[in-house]
Parts: sequence; structure tokens; C-alpha cells
Amino acid sequence: MREMCVFRLTLLILFCSFSTLQAESTLNFPRLSFDPTTFTGIAIVNPSDEDATVTLTAYGEDGLELAGISNPIEIMVAANQQFADVTSNLFVGQIDPTTIAWFQATSPVDGLTGFFLFLNSPPTTQFDGADLPALATQLVFPQVRLDSGYTTEINLINPGVAMAELQLNLVRANTTATQSLLLPALGVARIDVAEFFNTVPLDSDAYVTVSSNVNIAGFEFVRSPDGDLVGLNARSATEQLTQLYFPQMAVLGEFETSVGVINNSTQAVILTFSVFKPDGSLYGTENLQNNPVTRSLNPGEILVEDLVPLFGFSGEDRLDGWLQVESSSPAMTGFLTYGIPSTGLAATVTPSRLGQRRAIFSHIETSQGFFTGLAVLNPGQLAANVQTVVLTKTGEVVGNSSTVLQPGQRFSELIDQLVPEAQGQSGGLIFLKSDVPVYASSLFGSNDGQVLANIPPQLAPTGFNPGVTPLEITPALAVVQPNQTQSFQVVGDPMNTIWKVNGFEGGTATHGAIAMDGTYTAPSQVPLPRVVTISAEVDNQTVAASVDILEKETLLTVSRLSSRWSTWVRLESSTRRS
Repeated sequence: MREMCVFRLTLLILFCSFSTLQAESTLNFPRLSFDPTTFTGIAIVNPSDEDATVTLTAYGEDGLELAGISNPIEIMVAANQQFADVTSNLFVGQIDPTTIAWFQATSPVDGLTGFFLFLNSPPTTQFDGADLPALATQLVFPQVRLDSGYTTEINLINPGVAMAELQLNLVRANTTATQSLLLPALGVARIDVAEFFNTVPLDSDAYVTVSSNVNIAGFEFVRSPDGDLVGLNARSATEQLTQLYFPQMAVLGEFETSVGVINNSTQAVILTFSVFKPDGSLYGTENLQNNPVTRSLNPGEILVEDLVPLFGFSGEDRLDGWLQVESSSPAMTGFLTYGIPSTGLAATVTPSRLGQRRAIFSHIETSQGFFTGLAVLNPGQLAANVQTVVLTKTGEVVGNSSTVLQPGQRFSELIDQLVPEAQGQSGGLIFLKSDVPVYASSLFGSNDGQVLANIPPQLAPTGFNPGVTPLEITPALAVVQPNQTQSFQVVGDPMNTIWKVNGFEGGTATHGAIAMDGTYTAPSQVPLPRVVTISAEVDNQTVAASVDILEKETLLTVSRLSSRWSTWVRLESSTRRS
């Protein structure tokens, strides 16, 4: 017993000592360029209530701090504010423009988030970036193209204190090429995939995996021969998801969207692809041949398909919406690429592991010929009350909007249409808040349609709550039998409230009716789906609740199950106390 206590005390001392030595925020930017024809823009957001001193340190291939430039440097990111600049204004000095490097931002303040963007000098023809990559010992770079003049560049960083022993595998069409690499502590490697694996142009889809003895991170660029590039972070090769949600897709007209899925598991799976309209309804036979569509995928295989032939879309006019991919067992990682092939414009997004209730998008630009868009998807069974707040670089609230997303619904808007006060804004951030988990993505591009980039969401801390308090409705969830009533009320009981059921003022016979005082009457028959959305609009703000309509027999069954569950919990709690 005494030895166990000493062991625990030793662990506690080590943990506390380690914690005091580590910065509370460590942001790893995996690519730093000194080429005078290119720029690396960064945005660091401090969503805390404490001013943050941030140290930026640039490292070379050998893991040593770069000389000949201002390095390291310190910047200040004030509480609830954004810092945005290009790295050429930060790491100032004379250095070989071909230098391969990365940099790290550290601060004693917790919760900082970051985003970086790579672009070439005017005219801007290459433009993309990402949030900061996660650390793992097993990585997968999901998109590798070496066909028709495409090139793929991989950046690997080792932010640890020990040498990384790496094995890299180029996986394609039942063949695997393998190479080894040593990556020094704090070192970086920039790899041209074709040269590194000594391979000819590929005529099949491929991806790269990396195994390491220590945690590493990665980022890749896929460059097209005649236009834009796409950039995306490496994913953990242990990621095995059962569902992928992509809140934005567009096909036909001048638009093209393709989806890629990798089977990271050790067993074959069946994939089900479903494409939805923005209102959450499945696209039907008037637009395509098959929906949903199934495919099989063996262990270690990759599938990449254009959505038009996958679903058999037809027509001349553009169609947009969202995409869901389901796997028969936990297995997947993936990506979605959309753009305009005729101009080379493209952007790639990777899926969020989970829906988010609070998110930050670290940059916004609605001036100088650029736009920022926001897509938010509610794939759940309950209505989502979504608040979007736009802030300046210095943390002032520019404006906000409140939106109700019914189950399966998605909105996709330019940010200055969603929040008109954001028009003409250069720099700043978007804060997104929802009462149920949603999936979101932001787009940043040029108005001339030449370049496009994705801005992934980053988790916002619970203490970050800028903007006005949204409306509240009670109850937020109700269970009602057919023909019965339920009263709803907006907190504060405002005048001139407009009540709707599933978006229809006053309701419908199919989904139920609602009176001016908020009294809802369920329909005589249970609708399909049986959950309906009650919304209230007050002074350009909207708030919603969900109603689950159940037959009496079903309701009694649910009540019995709930009662049995409560009894089991009480017995289990009593047993544990004894």
C-alpha cells in the first residue's frame, strides 16, 4: 500500500511539473514559405478574457531555429480579439527563399485557435489553407493526385523532443510503395510525392499513410496544372467513422463535386451515399437516377467518385444541397472537393468527427474582391436554434443573426447576406452557437471565381459568448398525441409574435396548427417524420422548439420503458452506495 501511495504521489508531482513547463496554448503551423512570390497569412484568435502574449518560433528541416530573420518574435493577441498578418511581416530578414520551414505559436493563455492561408502574388491563382493539424502517430493524407499534370506536396512536422522514425506508404489500386524517413525533433519535411516514391503519373486514386514512433502532424497541397490548389490536413489513420456529413455540395451547370472515402478498418464495409436538398428532403427521380447509392469498400481501399455519375444527376441548372455517407461499421475517413473545373477553382473539406454547438471561424473577408460564405447543417431529429455573430479583429460585435434549422435542413449564405453589417469587412471572425449539434463549414474566395478556400470550424470555449442573447422558447421539446394541444411561449412574452409550424405561418393540416397565442394543436394523424418544428419570429429573430407526435399506445410504451429505466437507475445507485 505504501509503495502504491508513493507511486501515485510521484505521478502527481511529474504531472504538475510537466503542466507548469508546458504552454497552455501550442499552435503548430506546418508550412512556412520565404518565396517572395507567395504569402502565408495567419490568423490567431484569443477567445479568452485574458490578453495573450504569443511567441512565434520558426524552425528549419534540421529542427534548429532559423537564423537571419527575426526569430523568435512576440505578438500580443488581446482578449476576445483576432491577430491577422502575413508571415513576411513577422519573420523579417534575409534568408534563402527556398528554405523549408514551419513555425510554432506558444502562449501561457489557454484556448487560442489558429488558421493559415497560402496564396501567390497578384494575380492570385493559388489559394487555400486550413486550421491547425492534430498530432498522431498514424496519419493519412487522404487525397493524392499525380494525373494529368497534378502534383501533391506533403508537409510533415515533428513538434516533439525526440527523433521521429517514419514509414510512408503510397497506397493505390492494390499496390503499395514504401519509403522510410527520419525527422529530427522540431524538424520539418516537405515531400513531392511523385519524386519521393519515384513513381510515374498515377491513373488511379491514391492516398499516403505515415507511421511514426512519436506524435507528428501533417498538411498537404494538391496543385492543379492550370489553376487553384487545395490544401487539407492529414487525418488520424485510426479514425474510423460510421457517418460523414458534408454541409455543402453543388453539381451541374459549371459546378462539380466529388467525394472520397478511405476504409481505415480491417474489414470490408458497405457505404451508403445519400444526397439531400437544402430543406432536408432526398433528391428524387426528377433530378437523378438513384438515391441513395451503395458501394462496397475493402480494407485499405479508397473510393473517389464524381457525384454526377454516382447518382445519375441530369439537367442544365445547378443543384446544391448536402451529402451524407454511412458505413455498415466504423471504418471511414474522407473528403469532399467542389469547384468550377473550367476555371480551376476548387476547395476540399474534411468531415468533422462530431457536430458542434459552439464554433469559431478564424477569418472573414468581404472586401477587396473577396467573399466569405457559411454553410450550416442540422442532420439531427430536433430543430436547431443557430446564432451567427460576426466580430471585428478587435472583438467588437458587427452584427448577428438567428436562424432555425429544421431536422435535415441546411442553410448556405454569404456572410454579408446573413449579417448585412459584415459587408466590406477585412479581418475578424465568425462565432457560431447552436442548441443542438450542427455541422458547419466556411468558404473564402474571390468574387471573380478564380480561387476558393475552406475555413474549417474550431471549437469555441464555453466562456466565449459575444453578441446578443437569442430568444428562448418554452418548452423546447414536447410530446403530444394526435388532436391534442400544447402551449408554447417566448420568454418575455413579446408582442407581435409570428408562429409557424414547419415553416408555415399558422401551420398545416398535415403537421398541425398553431394559434396566435402559441397554442399548438397536433394533426389527427401522426405525420412522417413525426417530429415537427414550432418556430416563433420576433423582430427579425427566430427561435424554435420540437414536438414529437405519438399515438397513445406508443406513448404508453415509452412511459413504461422510462419508468423501468428510472427504477433500474435507482436500484443501481443504491447498490453502489452500499
